[in-house]
Parts: sequence; structure tokens; C-alpha cells
Amino acid sequence: MPERPTERPTITVVGLGPGATDHVTADTLEAIDRIDRRHLRTEIHPSAHLVTDAPGGAVTHDDLYDLSLIHI
Repeated sequence: MPERPTERPTITVVGLGPGATDHVTADTLEAIDRIDRRHLRTEIHPSAHLVTDAPGGAVTHDDLYDLSLIHI
């Protein structure tokens, strides 16, 4: 029987603030640096580059969001 992991996976959700990078908190910046797999709802945000430019980058989901608008 496979050994069970000792740690449970977690999901961390952070907000990039209302726009400019100076609105992003130090805690958010620390989380972006700490997390190795990142996802963005949209790359169309003034502070999105903080996530996409981080080591390892990020997966953006603009395509899924845009696709959902077709069904409204």
C-alpha cells in the first residue's frame, strides 16, 4: 500500500489590489515568491506581472473566463 503524505496540499488565494503594484501588500509578495505553482484569473491587470514574472511563472485563465462569457 502506498505511503500517505504527511502534509496536505493547500491553496493560497491572494489579491493583487485595485491596480498599481504599490497597492500589493508585503504578505502578498511573500506568498507569490513562496508558492511554486501559480494561477491567475487574468493577465490583464496592472500588477499581474508580479506573478507572471516570478520564478516559475504562472498559468493564466483568461481563455476560460472569456469562454464562459459566450454562454451568458
